Amino acid sequence: AGIYTQHMAFSIEFEQSLQAVDPTVALPYWDFAADLEEWGLALGLASPVFDPDMLGEAWPENEDGVQTKGRWSDVRLDANVTDGNVYGLLRSPWNAITAPQFVRKRLFDGRSYAGGVPKCEAHFKAVMTESLSELNLMLNGVGHGPIHVMFGGQWGLSDVKSLDVFGASASSLSLLIVMSKDLWRQGYIRCPSSCPGAGDASCACECPSSLTGDATAYEILRDRAHVMDFMSVFSNVESTRVLANGTLEYHVKGVSDEDQGAAWDRFYKTVCSVGQVGEMSSSASPLDPLFWLVHPTLDRLVHWRRLNAKQNPLNETWGYEGATDLATRGIVCDWNGVGDDEMPQCVAGDCEGHGEFDELHVTNILGSGDTYTNRGMYDFLAPANADLPYQYAHFRWDKCKDAGFDFDAITEPGSAE
Repeated sequence: AGIYTQHMAFSIEFEQSLQAVDPTVALPYWDFAADLEEWGLALGLASPVFDPDMLGEAWPENEDGVQTKGRWSDVRLDANVTDGNVYGLLRSPWNAITAPQFVRKRLFDGRSYAGGVPKCEAHFKAVMTESLSELNLMLNGVGHGPIHVMFGGQWGLSDVKSLDVFGASASSLSLLIVMSKDLWRQGYIRCPSSCPGAGDASCACECPSSLTGDATAYEILRDRAHVMDFMSVFSNVESTRVLANGTLEYHVKGVSDEDQGAAWDRFYKTVCSVGQVGEMSSSASPLDPLFWLVHPTLDRLVHWRRLNAKQNPLNETWGYEGATDLATRGIVCDWNGVGDDEMPQCVAGDCEGHGEFDELHVTNILGSGDTYTNRGMYDFLAPANADLPYQYAHFRWDKCKDAGFDFDAITEPGSAE
């Protein structure tokens, strides 16, 4: 959501914070597509990026998933924060982890992630796009999203085994947290504001039936929360027909008509339990140092695309082509004055911060009181902008070229898709 402009705005802000301590440093980028091309899903065990004294172990071999050696072992999260999790830690309110350090895991309730990863092909396709709208979507999703998933993980769901009937895999399970976030934002999931101690049942999130009346789990998922877009990743779920109003009807293969409702009840209960995720799978991902090396990698791709816009015109109309997640598909919920036993009013609309001329929170990059909208930041990030406080040393993707993806192809007129 505003992935390019917003993330690069606070990446610049972060770099300037570092330079306030040491003016000679620059924020590096990690070409994770090249590492994935070379090592695949084993990159966390092979890439030098994950040396304990560099960015820390990719997947620590302890139950908590925290760093126990190297430069990050003593780093602690802010505690006793007002808007943190139930333990007062600076985490998403629904993420009930007690560990006082940033957490990395790669398992989804015991299953290793094996979904799509942003290798060279994904970044090559991003460079070869014809519109900013499509580029925004690709960078936000396949261009880097799986990196967050690979190092965030998810565990502690209430009844994850019940999802096997849906054809669950580690790849499909990795989307459960996206569904949980959508349900939480719309008010279906409620989480406690405090907790007596780890493991206590009162610490868990749930979907109170008092908020939804007589609606079935299936009706909530399909008709109210509108999260069924994600069900296509479950191999045993099929859309059987299109209703008169254009809504798809979903059916779990291998489950009798009489048992369909019970299956969806269990699915809904599991998604509502949320479980826990590592920082990279949540809004607290900036707490993980890995976060800060990911987004400049995407910025470098955009620079290369914009530098070659003369040979291959780029439609720079703002948007997110084909987006399906709640934040960018146009559902806005008003939480003003909503009580514990009430639901917010959710309507079609654009979320604040996603519009072309919505203002960003990052200001004063140039020290002149400058402010920015999404469009203004996009213009500021132009590689030819003389005020841009950084530049990239080169635009070479040698490992990708060896894998058959030559990023120099965009320099040929008419080569964009």
